[in-house]
Parts: sequence; structure tokens; C-alpha cells
Amino acid sequence: MTDSSVAHKSEGEFAHLIPMAKSFSISHLFDRQACHVYVSSSACEATGYNRKELLEMTVFDTYPDIRKKDWDDLWKTARDQDSCSFRTSCRRKNGAVFPVEANATYMKLDGGEYLLLNGRSLTEIENVDSALNLNGKSLEKLLSAATQFSIIATDMSGLITVFNSGAERMLGYTSGEMVGKKTPEIIHLKSEVIAWGRELSEQLGIEAKG
Repeated sequence: MTDSSVAHKSEGEFAHLIPMAKSFSISHLFDRQACHVYVSSSACEATGYNRKELLEMTVFDTYPDIRKKDWDDLWKTARDQDSCSFRTSCRRKNGAVFPVEANATYMKLDGGEYLLLNGRSLTEIENVDSALNLNGKSLEKLLSAATQFSIIATDMSGLITVFNSGAERMLGYTSGEMVGKKTPEIIHLKSEVIAWGRELSEQLGIEAKG
């Protein structure tokens, strides 16, 4: 049995009660008996169950790796530390199981004690990491292949962060000599920088220097 004063609240009513982090795609609220009292729309999408179905289930139904003792230990740890993080598995309605990175937060609502379980699929995280890694390698290949163009990038402090093979060929410096060590000042004449600064100052109406 769930606490009806909490279970009957709508998702909109819970929005200001539960600080759901955007980085988490699954959110459940459980009572001390491990029964669902609230589930987010994203939790329904991730598991394939509708909200009514999930509200009739326990944490043991959706997280098969969590046993009664595990739940008791998790509750105690979250209560003593306010929150804790762990990895487990979540089961979809079709029986498929996927790894989850979860965070459990102890909460008091309407005089009752609850555990807010936020999770995100590790499979999704791994897919994003793979895509980022692939994009990074593709960019590296592109920069290396652009031998006829000088491509140089800096961070906010002016320190060079990208110095491609074209820049190496045209300017005579190696990437190892420039990246993280030099600013573009080394490849410009001081007189040219001063002249360009004056021109920018006239165009923008403010003093440009650096």
C-alpha cells in the first residue's frame, strides 16, 4: 500500500517538490516498503510501463538486482548521508535489462519518508561517449588533412589549442612547440598587431589591444 496523500499527486504538483536533475532520464519515488508513489514520464518511456502499472509495482520489480536487504541498506545509507550513488540494472516491460547509474536521495514529504531514485542508462552514456570520441577523431583527421590551410585556435586566454599540419607547413613551427605553450603573438609582427588594434578600435568605437 502506498501513501495516498503522495500517490495521488500529479506530476505537475511534484515538479516543485522533487529537484530532478536534467542529466537523469529515470525518476521514481518510493516509500519505505519499496512501493512506487511517483514515477516521471521519462521513467515510463525508459521502462515501457505506463504510470498506473508502475505505481502498482515495487523497486524489486523494476530493479531486479536490488533485494530486500539491499533495499534496507540503501535506505539506511541514503538517510544517513542524505544521498548515495550506485550502479544497478533496470528491467523493461519486455523483459530486457539495461545497466543504470543511479542516485538515491532521502526525502521527507507530507510527514512521510521517501527515497527518490534518479537513474540514467549507462548504455546511453556509452553511446554518447562513443559518438563524441568518433567526432573527435574525425575532427583530428580533418585538421591533419587540411595541409593547404593554416588552422589555429586558442582558448579564452589566447593560448594555442589547435595547430594543424597546414599551420606547421606554412609557419615552420610544430604542433608540439605551439599547443598549450604559445600564443599567436609569436607568429605576428608587433607592428602589424598594433596597426590591426588601431583599425579595430576605429571600427568598434572602443580600445582594442592585447
